[in-house]
Amino acid sequence: MWSGWKQAAAKLGAPFTLTVEEVRAKVEAAVGRPCRFCREPITLREFSGDHQIPASAGGAFANDNLDIICRRDNEIKGNMSTIEYSMLVATVRTFREESRADTFRRLRLGSKAMWSTGGWRDSKKGKKPEVVDVYASKA
Repeated sequence: MWSGWKQAAAKLGAPFTLTVEEVRAKVEAAVGRPCRFCREPITLREFSGDHQIPASAGGAFANDNLDIICRRDNEIKGNMSTIEYSMLVATVRTFREESRADTFRRLRLGSKAMWSTGGWRDSKKGKKPEVVDVYASKA
């Protein structure tokens, strides 16, 4: 995780101030605790390092921007900030159980499709996938 972030920071020309020790301490503190989003326990097999403010939105590769969450939520969260994803999760939690499960399943499948088609790599290179935002507010 640390070396991958270091490479990503270099590609973006962004400062990289994280140390291996800082990342290790965050992971050790998170394992066994509930994920801030799904509330399932974080495990060594299923943890993921996350930028609270995504690098694509100017977030730093620094300890105060690092969070450890479960891999499932990080896959769904994608380029959302922690605040944006928290708002999405809070909204979906108001859905009835069947709809809630279906919504998270669809979000996760969509994120896996993005990874498998190279969509995330393209977005990191400044390319935007062809997506029509039918929910954008119309002025």
